[in-house]
Amino acid sequence: MTIRATDLRVKKTDTTSTDILRGISCAMEQGTITLVVGKTGAGKTTLLDALSGLIKPTSGWIEYADQPLWRGKRLNHCVALTIGCVFQFPEHFLFARTVRGEFAYSLRPLRLPRQEVEARAADAMVRVHLAHALLAASPLTLSGGQKRRVAIASTLATMPMWLFLDEPTAGLDAEGSNALLTYLREWRTRGGGAIVATHDLDALLPICDHVLILRDGTLLAQATPAELCRNPAPLLQADIGLPSALQAKAELMANGWSLPEGCLSAAALAAALAAQHSPRAMPAHTPRAERPERPSTASQHQRPRVADTLDPRTKWLLATFISVGILLTPTWGGILYGAAVIVLLIALLRLSIKELIRWLRPMMYFIVISVALSGLVLHIYGGRLTGIGFAVAPAVGTLKQWSRLLAVMALGLLLPLTTSHQQLKQGLQAALSHVPGTKRTAEAFALATALTLRFIPVLAQEVERFSKVARARGKSRVKPGRLRARDLPTVMVPLLIAMFQLADHMTIAMEARGYRKIGQRHTAAVRLKLTRRDAIAIFIGLVAALPLYILR
Repeated sequence: MTIRATDLRVKKTDTTSTDILRGISCAMEQGTITLVVGKTGAGKTTLLDALSGLIKPTSGWIEYADQPLWRGKRLNHCVALTIGCVFQFPEHFLFARTVRGEFAYSLRPLRLPRQEVEARAADAMVRVHLAHALLAASPLTLSGGQKRRVAIASTLATMPMWLFLDEPTAGLDAEGSNALLTYLREWRTRGGGAIVATHDLDALLPICDHVLILRDGTLLAQATPAELCRNPAPLLQADIGLPSALQAKAELMANGWSLPEGCLSAAALAAALAAQHSPRAMPAHTPRAERPERPSTASQHQRPRVADTLDPRTKWLLATFISVGILLTPTWGGILYGAAVIVLLIALLRLSIKELIRWLRPMMYFIVISVALSGLVLHIYGGRLTGIGFAVAPAVGTLKQWSRLLAVMALGLLLPLTTSHQQLKQGLQAALSHVPGTKRTAEAFALATALTLRFIPVLAQEVERFSKVARARGKSRVKPGRLRARDLPTVMVPLLIAMFQLADHMTIAMEARGYRKIGQRHTAAVRLKLTRRDAIAIFIGLVAALPLYILR
């Protein structure tokens, strides 16, 4: 089975709507190990998610042995059953009461008899060198290494044809890494294919068959390890750097050592050096091998958005003034004018309307239900329901009331979407510092508020991360970003643990800044100062909001 990707493009669903992947075309053969490498942010994890069906590409095509991965907006379930995903730090996603329960959940989509589930679980435990007795233990009571091996084993038990691994050696000691490399070799021998996103080239480059090198969301190069050993320039161009064993080999050969061809692991390089009791005599003037020059990576400064240069207090003032005007206007004309102002702001700030609608969608659903219920008329005669009608006037009145609130919510979202949590903290502190008697507590309160605001998007990211794991393990046919009710236990237990960890990090951040108690000496904050740009923005905003008060 061959995986073919053609002209893949994936957009980032945030306020910038930028491309994470652009024009990726590649092919992976079964029975091979393919590495996906690149510096942080190059798109490695996104490419794995796209190839495994966890996210739908914005455009492009993915095939598994001439079978499409996607059929319209739905994942091809038959293809999904041939895929196994091992995420970074997979031990974080354990949730069941027992290790046996973890296997039962992963194997549920295959609808196997109970005896087969037990047999596969036992075989997978043997593969990862865990005792059979641990099947009855709680996965949360195991050691870190045991948790990871249980998480990997629950994926191996599904017997997929393709393994997708994201940073599998992260956090592993030398023994754990060697065991993983041994298993990957055995996996390839049995005809399985593996695609691995990694930074650990020292460990994985010597055992792989192909390497995909990403840079800024594009495929910079496709090469074999031997080709990269002969010409490592693509690794330098992608700002990855050379593996230590490859760099040491180049240095040694430049100084007269005779070493085997190809890409050597650190152990193989040491063995080759030990086999030579003494270095060969060096030529009188042996030219030193020149390393490929690293290409210039001069940063291209993009013009910042207007909203990024404004003081957060300016944004608060404008949002408050326009919001009050929208809430006070009693006419549809005022509401429509306020909506037009918001749309104009979205265009000027270069924000994504889709992202804004994603946050407002629950409120929009609630408004539709409220309008329908407010206009519902039940005709009852003699204690019996004789008919159902709909009154337009109360429905329109309800729609008007909720439309004002929806507009204010959309306006309020523009602030966090255009302001970092640090800027919010600085703006809140600057505003509170002018209140008498709050100088000591203003910064602590502002920092706590900013961290809380920061906690919300991080929590949303955690929900998406855990839901992605649930979709991968449960082989659900729901669209990416959604979750089945039966998968809620898979998400809730790890999510609660992650929330406690985030709260602990928030406390540590407060204490690191010196806020163990009020009045204690702490780090100084950056002071904000209103500029001419802020004054112009306030004037334009007030002029734009004035018709709302006139229409009232």
